[in-house]
Amino acid sequence: MKVKFLDKNLLKNISSYLIVVVGFTSGLLTFVDLTAKERFFIFKILIIGLIFVYFILLIIANRKTKITLEHDGSTIEIKQGDILSDDYKKENIIRVFNFNEFFDTKIDQELVSAKTLNGQILNKEFRDEITTLDKKIDESDHLSRNILEKDVQRIKGKTTRYSLGTIFSANKNTFFTALTHFDEENKARLLMPDYIKFLMKFWDEIDNLYDGNTVVITLFGNGRTRLDNGTKYEPQELLKIILWTFKLRKLKFEMPDKLVILLDSRTNSQIDYFHLKEDFNGL
Repeated sequence: MKVKFLDKNLLKNISSYLIVVVGFTSGLLTFVDLTAKERFFIFKILIIGLIFVYFILLIIANRKTKITLEHDGSTIEIKQGDILSDDYKKENIIRVFNFNEFFDTKIDQELVSAKTLNGQILNKEFRDEITTLDKKIDESDHLSRNILEKDVQRIKGKTTRYSLGTIFSANKNTFFTALTHFDEENKARLLMPDYIKFLMKFWDEIDNLYDGNTVVITLFGNGRTRLDNGTKYEPQELLKIILWTFKLRKLKFEMPDKLVILLDSRTNSQIDYFHLKEDFNGL
C-alpha cells in the first residue's frame, strides 16, 4: 500500500471535512427541537459517514495512476504509456530517447541493446537509415558545439564524446539525448551529480529546441541505467529529481503544449501519486 492507513495528509483532508460537516450540522440543529439522544444518534451517523468517506479516499489515493501538475503556466502530465506507440508519433509531439555520450547507434550487447528504448527506436524507425543517421550526427552543427573530446580510445563504437544532456534532432518528431558516460570497456556509468548535471543541461536544450511542441520523455535513469555504481534509486526519487530540475530551470510550455512523462506499467504501479503533487509544490 503506497498511502498508509493513517497517512497524515489524508487525515488532514478528512479532518477538514469533519470540521465543516460538524459545524454545519450543529448550526442546523439549533433550529430543530431534538432530544439529546436524537442529537447523539445524528452525530454518530455523521462520524460513520466520514469514516466511510475516509476509506473511499484511501482507496482512491492508492489506485491513482496518473497526475497533471501545473507550474508557472506549464502543464506536466505523468502517466503510464508507451513512447514507441503511434499515440506519440504525431505532428506537434517530440519524443526523447536517451543514448550514451557518444550517440552510438550500433545495436549489439555492448553498445546499444535491442531491448532498450533507444535500441527499439533504432530498429523500428531507423533500421535502414543508420548510415545516414550517423552522417547527420557527425555533421550536426549543434552537436559540434557540445563536443567534449575527440578520438577517445574505446574497444568499439564512436570516438567523439558529447556533453551530457546534449540533444540531437534525429527528425522533427524524435530527439536523442546523451544521458550516460561510457568507459573504455563500454560500461555505462553515471553518478548522481552527473545525473543532475544531465537534467539541467537537458532542460536548457529543450527550451532552445522544442519549438512550441509537446515533449514526451520517459523516466530517465530508471531501468538499465546504473546510477552511482549500482545504487538503487526508487522511481519516485528519480521522478522528484526530474521535476525539481524542471522547476529550477523555469522552463515554460505554453498551452496547448506540455511535458509528458511516460512510465511503464510496473514503474507506474510504484508511484505514489497522492503525495507527488504535494512534494512537487514543496520542491
